[in-house]
Amino acid sequence: MSINRFALLSSVAMLWSGVASAQDALPACGTYPSGAASYACTCQSGFFAGGVWGTNIYSTDSNVCAAAQHAGAITAAGGNVLAVAAPGQAEYAATTQNGIASQHWGKLDSSFMFVNPQMLLGATGTKEAPAEACTALAIGEERTTCSCAAGSGAMGGVWGSGPYTADSTICAAAKHAGVIGANGGVVTAIRGPGVPVYRGSVANGVTSLDWESFDSSLMFDQN
Repeated sequence: MSINRFALLSSVAMLWSGVASAQDALPACGTYPSGAASYACTCQSGFFAGGVWGTNIYSTDSNVCAAAQHAGAITAAGGNVLAVAAPGQAEYAATTQNGIASQHWGKLDSSFMFVNPQMLLGATGTKEAPAEACTALAIGEERTTCSCAAGSGAMGGVWGSGPYTADSTICAAAKHAGVIGANGGVVTAIRGPGVPVYRGSVANGVTSLDWESFDSSLMFDQN
């Protein structure tokens, strides 16, 4: 079944925009709901006990809060998290990052990953990123120059290894491609022709995913 990921991320952005910033506005995180397109919840501060399988893309039976800290979506201080469904993976890699050790697992049919809501909402009015913060290429947009805040490349959907699908999150793709580092920066993203298949890989701390043929691609102007 084909998935309109741009529409999914847009709908998740609208969901997040309606959530108050106070932690008690969201339920405490439990297990990622079976079949859910997205899951917004809050993690209390402290040690997040529970198994985590994978790196950046996690098995759906992983502890959501422990996975969120592993991914860098939160710190040990806790906070609100926004997870979205991701395709099942052939393998889930084990790593240690941000004080959390994840474990290895084999093939599973469903996964989740974390989305930085500031990337989706454009971070308007925040100090972390300007109003023209990168999200994804808008439908029909051929070229955009935008800003990636420090750390913003750590989260967001990326499909391919350069070129990327045109609906990939610009900052995450830019970090995967080495266009920006941990401190972020200004990037110029351009739309190119689609290719028959997009192969995922792990590069510069970002995991991209496989995808089938797509009508257009995301590339970066580094001149």
